[in-house]
Amino acid sequence: LDNPLSWSADQYLSAEMFPDPVLALARQNNQVVVLGESSTEFFYDAGNPVGSPLLPVTNAVALVGCSSADSIADTENTLYFMGVTRQQGRSIYRFNGTIPEKISTPAVDRVISASTLANVSAYFVKMKGHPLYVLTLQDLNVTLVFDSLTNLWHEWTSSIPGTWDTGIS
Repeated sequence: LDNPLSWSADQYLSAEMFPDPVLALARQNNQVVVLGESSTEFFYDAGNPVGSPLLPVTNAVALVGCSSADSIADTENTLYFMGVTRQQGRSIYRFNGTIPEKISTPAVDRVISASTLANVSAYFVKMKGHPLYVLTLQDLNVTLVFDSLTNLWHEWTSSIPGTWDTGIS
């Protein structure tokens, strides 16, 4: 404990409710979020004196996996990401607490499903009072932006690298 450079081989914790390969770790409020290929699990700091200090939040498991670790962006208390389910394929989600909330439209789903995910980037920014999740799919030369104030999607374009025509006034 308290030394990330030294631990024994038996002092680890893994996602166990749906043991799929882990793609990313993130933080949501005071919990560790483990995003796998087909599921997401949450862990909290239980302060265990032996082994891992983390324990799973047993009632907070989602059957939504992460399509790309590079699609994850967070704000003060919300985590956005490109997720995938077995029934619906790729969509954009945000966690409302520990519940995944689908925020993408069918048109956005079609665009992200066409991507090879070869070069994805995402971040969160606030512009003129609008909290924005910005997702760029470089293989498609597309930047999709979700305005969480209006709950609307936009496509940003640029004729000059590094500048954007946001359409937000």
